Order: sequence, then C-alpha cells, then structure tokens
Amino acid sequence: MYLIRADRVFTGTRMLHRAAVLMAGAHIVAVGPADEAAAAAQTHLAATSGSAADRPELLVRALGAVTLAPGLVDVHCHGGGGPSFAEGPEIAAALHRGRGPTTT
Repeated sequence: MYLIRADRVFTGTRMLHRAAVLMAGAHIVAVGPADEAAAAAQTHLAATSGSAADRPELLVRALGAVTLAPGLVDVHCHGGGGPSFAEGPEIAAALHRGRGPTTT
C-alpha cells in the first residue's frame, strides 16, 4: 500500500493542497487532504485480515512541491513504436501504456 503526498493533487475537477493519494495495488483507495488519506490508510490496513505480521506495509512517498495528477491523457497522438494508430493500433497503444500516458 502506498501513500503518496504532494503539495498539490489535481483530481481532474479540483486542486487539493497538502493532499495525498492512497493506493492499494493498482487501485486508488482514497484522495484527499494528507491527514485524511493517512487515516484512511490506517483504517484500510487495520481491516486487512490476518495477523499484524501478514498485513501489507504502508510505504509513504513525499513528493514535495509538485502537482500530482491522476494520469496523463493524451488527447492528440498519431501513434508510437513505429506505426501510427491507423497502421498498428496495438503496437502504438502498447508503447503508450508502457511509457506514460494512461489513456490513448
């Protein structure tokens, strides 16, 4: 489980200041003020079944004076990895998934 803190977190509709994103695996569990996200992390960890030794570790990453955004959505792209999207959409999409944009 990861708690990623940043001076600014953009949710897609609003900018949060001194905020955090809580992730469990590949899923976003909570987004909000840093103290609320930290409390959500503790609640989520406590609800995990099994002994304390078997519970996942909470890894905290403080990014500092950056803006954390939910993902790069490329709204203008011709392709990647050689072909255009018209010529080889699977190859182009695979390149983008592996190198940054979360939506093509």
